[in-house]
Amino acid sequence: TVSESGADIFRAHEVAHQWWGNYVRTKYWPQDRWRSEAFAEYSAMEYYKVRFQDQKKTVQLMTEEWLQPLTEGSLTLATLSGDKQQFTGGTVYPIAAGTNNVYTKGPMVIHMLRYLFSAQKGNDDAFFPMLKDFLQTYKYQEASTADFGKVAEKHFGQSLQWFFDQWIEDGGMPILKWAHDVVQEDGTWVLKLEAKQEQKKYRLVVPIYVHFPGDKVVVRPWVIEGESATRSL
Repeated sequence: TVSESGADIFRAHEVAHQWWGNYVRTKYWPQDRWRSEAFAEYSAMEYYKVRFQDQKKTVQLMTEEWLQPLTEGSLTLATLSGDKQQFTGGTVYPIAAGTNNVYTKGPMVIHMLRYLFSAQKGNDDAFFPMLKDFLQTYKYQEASTADFGKVAEKHFGQSLQWFFDQWIEDGGMPILKWAHDVVQEDGTWVLKLEAKQEQKKYRLVVPIYVHFPGDKVVVRPWVIEGESATRSL
């Protein structure tokens, strides 16, 4: 079962530190801790996906290992005045703070970066060569988040400063509420989407899955900036 897969992920995570942590070492502590732990965790999940060849099972485990600890766990903090407020770990701390959300929010950030590459290029072809380039460029050396960002930008072809500022340096998680409708216009079926962000206003690249008869699925990226957005497909 998925819940019994923790040992598989743990062993793969520790093996992955041969690359993320030993081959390329952490330069600044704790702000660069996320890079070592998040990449080890993400590599472990990639191993799990290849081993079981089951995308649905892998997504379920990602949800259980990464998302649920952030959305279901909470932390109560007291101010100097005695007021208490409850937060999730992902809301309180930026990943650069080096706390335990490097194991949860951290790999999700890597996954978002991967999808950003895929949305721009149309596939994963540039993402993994970027990782190899980073490993080769900084082998047996210390590397910082900024060093990784430079390599990522080289392969992406554009500045990714907003991405690292938003997901690494800043705290929080997006809360996105959305609705959809399928209508007929001029004899053509149109999918209409509406989205609204709560709390912070993030720059998001969201995959939209459109299912057709015969198990055909089309995926389109939706860039959302600001409080609300609409789109038609």
